[in-house]
Amino acid sequence: MIAIAFWAHLAHGQPIVDTGALPLTLAESSDFAKTATFDDVWEWLRRLQSLGAEFHVTTVGTTTEGRRMPLVIASRPLITTPEQARASGKPILYLQGNIHGGEVEGKDALLMILRDLTLGEAKDLLDRVVLLVNPIYNADGNEQWGPVAENRRSQNGPERVGLRPNGMGLDLNRDYIKAESPEMRGALAGIFNRWWPDLVMDLHTTNGSYHGFDLTYSASLTPIALPAPVAFANDELLPELTRRLAERGHEIFDYGNFNRGEYPPTQWRTYSWEPRFGTNYAGLRGAITILSEAVSYRSFRTRLSATYWLVRETIDYAGANADTITRVTRAARDQVATWGREPETAPDLGVRFELSSRGKKTIRYEILDPPPVPGESRGTRTGRFGEAELDIMTVFRATKTRPFPAGYLIPPAFPEAVTLLRRHGIAVDRLEAAWSGTAQVFEVASISAAERLFQGHRTLTVHGD
Repeated sequence: MIAIAFWAHLAHGQPIVDTGALPLTLAESSDFAKTATFDDVWEWLRRLQSLGAEFHVTTVGTTTEGRRMPLVIASRPLITTPEQARASGKPILYLQGNIHGGEVEGKDALLMILRDLTLGEAKDLLDRVVLLVNPIYNADGNEQWGPVAENRRSQNGPERVGLRPNGMGLDLNRDYIKAESPEMRGALAGIFNRWWPDLVMDLHTTNGSYHGFDLTYSASLTPIALPAPVAFANDELLPELTRRLAERGHEIFDYGNFNRGEYPPTQWRTYSWEPRFGTNYAGLRGAITILSEAVSYRSFRTRLSATYWLVRETIDYAGANADTITRVTRAARDQVATWGREPETAPDLGVRFELSSRGKKTIRYEILDPPPVPGESRGTRTGRFGEAELDIMTVFRATKTRPFPAGYLIPPAFPEAVTLLRRHGIAVDRLEAAWSGTAQVFEVASISAAERLFQGHRTLTVHGD
């Protein structure tokens, strides 16, 4: 009955949240036909402040095309520096939208969140957390406007959206390790290395399989992420968010897609483990992470509602469990520091991984007639659903490990490696005197390069011992 009432509520053009006399975002005022431009985002922040909203606005760099990337800091009382945030003892939450320019739910949801938490009925949520809000990470991609049927072919509105890449033509959610983009370098310097957030949310839209969910999510998938924050996300936070969103009429589940080549499906498979993806990277740094993927063939109103309530319920949960969250993340980072001093106490480090099942679950899938043909068609939708018991393939396990290293020796012929490591906040010291000690050397047996370019590079697989 909850879901039926909620869909009826959405169908009659009602707002996602009662704003009273407060201003509406462009998405809300257009009945979800439009999404905010870059200039709209900045104007919205100025407007909220003119109405008395207490938050601090700064920037975290400039995009390829010269646009300033906004970062909003919100809390009660107002905090403006990492030092103040750490002294407060509150969990630091980093909320990021629009890393892919055409995926707009995160951007618009975060503008609504800022209004409702600074001027609306949810002000008390800021008493217990510190929010870092980056609503338009990929400003250049957002401004490459075109009809949604061209820029996001399988996406159900709004009318016009931007493009996925940034001004360099890069997919920014593949740039977290190599950090070639000004957006990523700005985020490293101005957010990750400066604030060290306890919880990171990255808000997306997915155009994958046809199923029964409004939104799918994932914690960090990389097996070398710090285990305690990942376990907390999977065992405590995400199940509770699933329950709360169901009460609001949104069915959500682990991010994934049906396995290709079988219909009806037999598996539900997640994406990859590499920390070049944002939430995987944040997990590597010890944060509790949530990847949010609203489902593109739902209406824009439904996608925005699911994203908004996922973010808002996460903030509410983080505030109510502030002590637990800070204890989990900061203890995990202290543990890594101990491993650095005493590597013999650390677990082995995974270097090769495979995807495995965490069990079976019955999943609804949309019946396609004719069915999909791999490499040719996705199948034709019917609006009718079936159910299948699927292996939930969402866990990566190490198939090869090596002892945890005390450190690495970098020959002076590779200064670019040192520069990149320092961008990630990793300590690199120069040896000024002769040194001797026991070391392991990796001997390369072969290197294989990918046939196709990825982000302008050929990825390499190195084999050896």
